[in-house]
Amino acid sequence: MRQMLSSIQESPIIGMAVLVIFALMFGYIFFEAFRRKNKSTFDNASKMPLEDSEKL
Repeated sequence: MRQMLSSIQESPIIGMAVLVIFALMFGYIFFEAFRRKNKSTFDNASKMPLEDSEKL
């Protein structure tokens, strides 16, 4: 563990790269979820009634 922390301190570019990749992935997912084309699909799905658990 100590060796890993010291290697991250010596080269902080690795940690920054991981953070940037995570931010880009999260941003892409967020962007895809709120696009106009997909927004109507999510709105329609949210208005559908749920099935009763007794029927299952």
